Amino acid sequence: MKRRLLSPVIFVPLLVVAAIGGVMLVTSALAEDSTPNTAALYAPPTEGTSSQTATGAPSTGAPVEGAPVDPVLLASPTRMRIERLGVNAGLVTLGVDTSTGNMAAPDGPEFVGWYDFTARPGSGTGNAVFAGHRDWRDYGPAVFFDLEDLEPGDVIEVELAEGSLVRYTVTATHTYPVEDLNMREILAPTDEETITLITCAGAFESRDYTDRHIVRAVRSEVVPASVAASQQ
Repeated sequence: MKRRLLSPVIFVPLLVVAAIGGVMLVTSALAEDSTPNTAALYAPPTEGTSSQTATGAPSTGAPVEGAPVDPVLLASPTRMRIERLGVNAGLVTLGVDTSTGNMAAPDGPEFVGWYDFTARPGSGTGNAVFAGHRDWRDYGPAVFFDLEDLEPGDVIEVELAEGSLVRYTVTATHTYPVEDLNMREILAPTDEETITLITCAGAFESRDYTDRHIVRAVRSEVVPASVAASQQ
C-alpha cells in the first residue's frame, strides 16, 4: 500500500562518487560510459513508437533516403502532461546540490523537475531526465504518486516555452531497490531522443523510501505550436 508521507525523490549517492560531486563530475562520469546495458529500461519500443531501438548504443542503421527529419526544438521545457495519470504539472529546472553531490529535488509536491545537465527535450537526441515527488507532508499524494501505473504504450507530453508539444511513448518501467540503483546507466545519454522519469517507491523506512521507480519513454510525435494552440 502506498504511504502518503514526505519523501525525497532521490537521496542516493550520485554515480557512486557524490561526496565530491558537482556538475563537472556528473558530466565527466557520464562520458566515460555512454552505452548502458540495463535491459529492463532499454527495451525495444512498442508498436507505434519510433522505429529506432531505445538503447544508448550507437545506431548502426543508415538513414532512409527521403525519410522525414524530426524537428530540432531548442526552447526550454515548461510543462508535463500525462493524461492517464491526470498529471498537468509545471516544470522547474534542477541541477546538482554541490554541498551534497546529490541530484536536487523539486521543492514542492506539484512540480516536476528537469535536470539541466541531461538532454533538452525536443532536441532530437539524448536522454532528458525528470523527477517528481511521490507524496508530501501535510499535502498527501504528489505529482508522481501514480507513476508506477504507467505501462508501455502510454503517452507523456512535454510542452516547450514556444508552445510546441513533444510526445513520448513509454517503452519500459522498472523499480529498483535504492542500493541497486545505477545512476550512471539511468542518466546515460542515448542516440534516440528519450525521457526518463524518476520517483520514490517501495516501503517507507527511516525517513525515506526503499526503492525508486523509473519510467523510460521515446519521442513519438511533435505538435507545432500553431497546431497545439488550435487544439486547446
